[in-house]
Amino acid sequence: MPHKLTGLWRSMLFPKGSTKPVSDGTIFLRINESNGKVDTGSNHDGKTLTGEAKSTADGLRLTLKQEESDNVRDQSGLLASEEDTISQKNLVIIGQYKDTAIVVTGDRDKKKEEPEGAPAPPPPQDEGVWVITKP
Repeated sequence: MPHKLTGLWRSMLFPKGSTKPVSDGTIFLRINESNGKVDTGSNHDGKTLTGEAKSTADGLRLTLKQEESDNVRDQSGLLASEEDTISQKNLVIIGQYKDTAIVVTGDRDKKKEEPEGAPAPPPPQDEGVWVITKP
């Protein structure tokens, strides 16, 4: 029997300061039943996901990472609701997401020299509440 988190999920984001959700597409998860790792084939609108599902003192926690050439998204949430109906199981995970832009300057193989003592500017970020529902 597959892990209960395996399957198709609808993802929504509430960016920091927002009161309305933003659709974030669909997530397909394949969770390895024996070790809780996110298996090959898991994706967020076709973009590869890594991560794991594990039981904690607070409940079942799902952590996901999606890496692209210009952005890294980290998501972590707890199973907040689980309801059995006649034909299916309804699940809700609520947590946090954080997007961190990868700033590439100049040649990828050479570090850009910063003036001595000048702090590097922080990469642009987006963060907020993450909610996924199944089905």
